[in-house]
Amino acid sequence: MPNSKYDTNVPKNDTNIDSSIPYSGSGRELVDDQKVLMLISVGQPAHEGASLEATYDYLVRNYQRQWRGTVTILVADWLQRFSLMLEQLRNLEEQDQLSLKKYLQDGQKEANVQKILTELEQKALDAGERWVEMNQENVDTFKKFAPGVTINVVRWQNWILQAGYSDEKEKMVRLYQENHDFKKSVETNVTAYLLRKGKGRVDNDFTREIVAAYRLEELTLYEGWSRIYDFTLYPNNMPADFKWLYENHINSSKGAWLNFKLDKEKPTERKCVSGSNRFFHLYKEQCHQETSAQQQECLDPQPKEEPFEERPIVTHDPLTWLNATYITLYRALQRGGVSPRSVKKVQVLLDGLYDIVMQHPLLAARLPSLSNADQYTWSNSLDQPHILYEEKNHFEGGDHESPKFTLAV
Repeated sequence: MPNSKYDTNVPKNDTNIDSSIPYSGSGRELVDDQKVLMLISVGQPAHEGASLEATYDYLVRNYQRQWRGTVTILVADWLQRFSLMLEQLRNLEEQDQLSLKKYLQDGQKEANVQKILTELEQKALDAGERWVEMNQENVDTFKKFAPGVTINVVRWQNWILQAGYSDEKEKMVRLYQENHDFKKSVETNVTAYLLRKGKGRVDNDFTREIVAAYRLEELTLYEGWSRIYDFTLYPNNMPADFKWLYENHINSSKGAWLNFKLDKEKPTERKCVSGSNRFFHLYKEQCHQETSAQQQECLDPQPKEEPFEERPIVTHDPLTWLNATYITLYRALQRGGVSPRSVKKVQVLLDGLYDIVMQHPLLAARLPSLSNADQYTWSNSLDQPHILYEEKNHFEGGDHESPKFTLAV
């Protein structure tokens, strides 16, 4: 089972790849013929450049000479057609409401959805092709550090087109429709996705259907590879729906989620690098001699930022506190109420709050839509310490009604 805590004491050897991005991960050793599936989200910063190097570095540090296993790099390019579709629909919504309504008319919606997805398939595949080309050098370098390991690069569509996928997808859809707990875990991730990708908007039932279809496609493949691969490597926590499926449905000794997480801070470009491992492009510059103080500043500069002025939140309800804090910070960013030097710090705070909420399905299900943020008014009145907003009913009640899954893909 996946570990619940990170162990930053990752084992080291003399074949490490120096990484410019700090990370934390479990110290599990990979031995014998164990197989690892490395999932790549095309277009995400965590799977490009220095962040990708950090992921390889994590594997190399766990690599032992006797390991003769397999690392399959699964490029989830074709899956991005769902994200591209949401982006296209939102652009259409902003430009022409009538055209959007025409797309969503009863009796035509499914056909129009399929038409859009088909048009976007090639765009998604092209993005995957670019990722493979741009990162081939990194993959080749990884192979040099793990000579006994078989490293494959597989495209998403290759597995989707395999015989038997359609039957497995139907089973996954049935599980989603019939199992309340599984459906709830999927809906938690749907909300999280829309908040993250939709700039705080949860949107309507139709967009939730699209994201649910995306989640179920990914979950179908996860169930398949978790019966083959010992570990899944992705630079983040295990999603709630993946975790539910793994613990309650798959029941396999394989498919464990490797604890690995990148630092959310962007890497600092270094002038010099100590040590003998300078194989990636960030480390090709010749190290220069400096005093110890200058060298430390070179390796780890700390830019000075103005302190962020926090506004007190008075409440005894932790859920209300989380919601209030999240919405307030979000509104401050959207309205330009944060100084340029403090923007990065506020974004880190938002990421931290987001991670806390998304680790608890009950909190995530009740997180209000940020599209409604303008309906709320911050209260500085000390004689009304428990009234943070004009409308309190948004925090009352239980889980929302989940949309039916009607999108055939």
